[in-house]
Amino acid sequence: MKLIKLGTFVATGLLVGFLAKQPEAVVADLPNRMPEAAPYITEEAKAFPPPYEEFWKTQNHPGQCQTCHQKIFDEWNGSQMSNAWRDPVWRSAFLLSARQTSTDGECDLPSPPDRTAKAALNPFSRAGACASDFDLGDRNFELAQRGSLMDGFCSRCHMPSNYVDNVPPRLISYDAFTGRQHGRLNPGFLPTSDNGTGLAFATVPAELRNTDSGKQGVACAICHTLAETRDMRRSAPKPVTVLWPRWPASTPRRHLRTAGRATRGPCRGSRSGRARGTGACRRCRWPGRRRPWP
Repeated sequence: MKLIKLGTFVATGLLVGFLAKQPEAVVADLPNRMPEAAPYITEEAKAFPPPYEEFWKTQNHPGQCQTCHQKIFDEWNGSQMSNAWRDPVWRSAFLLSARQTSTDGECDLPSPPDRTAKAALNPFSRAGACASDFDLGDRNFELAQRGSLMDGFCSRCHMPSNYVDNVPPRLISYDAFTGRQHGRLNPGFLPTSDNGTGLAFATVPAELRNTDSGKQGVACAICHTLAETRDMRRSAPKPVTVLWPRWPASTPRRHLRTAGRATRGPCRGSRSGRARGTGACRRCRWPGRRRPWP
C-alpha cells in the first residue's frame, strides 16, 4: 500500500511539472504582415509591464481627470471618443469584418436555430475545415486558429486600453526583413467572441476583453499617460520633445502666415486665429516661435 501511495505521489508530481513546463501555444501570423510596434515604450515596460487594467480603473479613470478638467471632461463625455466601443454601428461592422477574415474558417459562426446551413461569410475559409487560406500573391498561406485578422486592427482605436493590455512584452519581436519592432496580440484576445454566452463582445475580465475600461473608448489616459504621449505639462518629469517640426524663432511672422495659409487652409493666417506672441494658429496648432515649458 505504501508503495502504491508513493508511486501515485511521484506520478502526480511529474505530471504537474510536465504541464507547468509546457510551452505557450504558438499562434501563427501572415508572413507578409506589416510589423507594428508595441503601443508603449518597451524600455519602461521592463520595469512597469502591462497589463494596466488596475490603473485604467482607478487613478487613470476619466473621473479622476474630471476633478480638475471639468470642461474638457464634459466635451469628451458623450462624444464619439467616449462612445468608440459602445457605437452599435461600429460593433456590427467589426463583427461582420471579423467573420469575413476569420482565421478558423466558418467554425466561429453559430449554427442557425432552424438547423439550416450556415451562411458563407468568409471567402478565405476551407470547406469542411476550421482553417482559412489566404492568397499572399506568390503563394497561399493557411491559418487554423481562433480569431480574425481584424482583432487588433479595430480594437486599437475603439477599445485601446484592452488592446494595450493584450500586447505583452514576451510577444514583442523584431521583423527579420525590416528590423522593425512587432508587438503581437495575446492569443486569448478575441474581442468579438461570445465566450459561450450567445452574445458577441462578451466581457471576460480574465482575458482583459471588453472590460469597463475598454468600454470607455478613447479616454484621457490613453493619450496622456501610460500608453502614448505623456505630453501633459504637470506630469512630465522633464521638458517633453514635441514631435512636430518647429520654425526657428527668428522666422519672420509673414513667412509663418504664408506657410500656415499654404498648408493649413482653414486658418488663412488671420490675426484672430494666432496665439499672441507665438505666431501659431490656434485652430490648427501650426507651430511658430518656441515657447519653453513652464
